[in-house]
Amino acid sequence: MKFAATFLSDPPPDLLISRAQQLEAAGFDYAYLNEAQTLFMDPWPVFARIAEATESISIGPCVTNPTLRDPVVTAALLATLNEMSSGRMVCGIGRGDAAPRTLGRRPATVAELGEAIRVIRGLVTDGSALIGSQQVTLRWNRGWPIEIWGAGYGPRALGTIGAHCDGFIVQAAHEDFLELAKGFAGDTTGDTESARPLLAMVAAPALVGDMDRGCDKLRWFVPSVANHVAELTGNYEGPLPTSMTDLLTGRSGYDYQTKGRMHNPGADYVTPEMTRAFTFVGPPEAHIAKIARFADLGVDVINLYLIHDEIDATIEAYGRHIIPAFR
Repeated sequence: MKFAATFLSDPPPDLLISRAQQLEAAGFDYAYLNEAQTLFMDPWPVFARIAEATESISIGPCVTNPTLRDPVVTAALLATLNEMSSGRMVCGIGRGDAAPRTLGRRPATVAELGEAIRVIRGLVTDGSALIGSQQVTLRWNRGWPIEIWGAGYGPRALGTIGAHCDGFIVQAAHEDFLELAKGFAGDTTGDTESARPLLAMVAAPALVGDMDRGCDKLRWFVPSVANHVAELTGNYEGPLPTSMTDLLTGRSGYDYQTKGRMHNPGADYVTPEMTRAFTFVGPPEAHIAKIARFADLGVDVINLYLIHDEIDATIEAYGRHIIPAFR
């Protein structure tokens, strides 16, 4: 099992760099920053400083999108940062949620997402990709392997992610969501000749400490999951588990301007039971037990959304107690 953590791209940048160093010292494998330029700083300049301040941890966005930045520009950034980090960049990507919507734009289509992944991989790995009828080349890029993770909920998005990415991201620490995503994405990625196992990442908020206090501080996440479920029910006619549809009871809409904020006013209806079901919360043994269940289900990476005011204690607990239990 590998471990990642994602931080909001809030100022000051020096704190984010320090957090990445904390993760590396604690034994984490990935340090991610989120991306939504109207709500947070742009993470890409911060990646350059994290690359200089760390030695081994992988770095990247969780997640970028093809809507606000041309995939050629994203590929060039990844390749440049690979030069600075000795090839430690990874890329999480999705259709775009809060980032385009807060600008009055639509998320990328599934086809646009698939094309962006193809272009980014080609330009970063091989330095060249066919775009339309033109062969585009990053002439300075010597080529780097790139690990690409795709985030999505529905069958079309996850089917595309399964075909083009190294792994898929399930943004909920719930077994039903994982099993549904695995069914949509499939077991392998690549074409017939180069097929390889598709990796799975479970991403959700995490807080190590008192269960009741933790549930109160992580309740903001449930409306975000419910919002994705609401979109899924509008586009997917197949059956969904009650653990997903029950999230819509009591929901009154979603404000993208408050996404990712601990004191989200739209979370008043969320119960402690709902928070426990979709996050990693409680004492270390509760985290270990839940992660062990995901390990048994074939999950490769646990990604902690560290969005609360007990980050230092949670990183320390993972480094001392939880990560060693899986090494």
